Amino acid sequence: MESERIFLRPFVIGDAEEVFAVCRDFNVTKYLPLPYPYTLDMAKSWISSQVENKDKRLEFAVILKSNNKLIGSIGLGLENADRHGEVGYWISPDYWGKGYATEALKLLIDFAFKELKFHKIYAKHYVENPASGKVMQNCGMSLVGTLKDHSFKNGKFHDVKLYELINKHD
Repeated sequence: MESERIFLRPFVIGDAEEVFAVCRDFNVTKYLPLPYPYTLDMAKSWISSQVENKDKRLEFAVILKSNNKLIGSIGLGLENADRHGEVGYWISPDYWGKGYATEALKLLIDFAFKELKFHKIYAKHYVENPASGKVMQNCGMSLVGTLKDHSFKNGKFHDVKLYELINKHD
């Protein structure tokens, strides 16, 4: 999958150093279901586990075409019985605010609807992270509502906003 500036590909174990370099930043992990501090061994284990979990979740590295640099991750849960799945993503802070998450999400939505024949995609973000919600809105997702005290992270409960997009060609 590719757009003008990025392409998505499966992770390889050689990506572990770059994943670690991004995910050791508290500003990246504070809104994700990732532990902090994040270690290189955690990155290696996560990448290795993707082969075992490929029937439950697809994870893709977000790669800049201009220099072949890994700048993020985007994944899709495979809840095929209902033909829908949850999307999650992160982008390196060095690339925030440049539209890369939106490009990656558009690619993944297109793949899920056209190739996997999904009926619905949904995603959540902490209310403290409205930039992630903006990405979802930019991709045509609609706000469903707020899930109160839905996620426990960093010693407290957080409200999350839930978005969805229905496949209009289904």
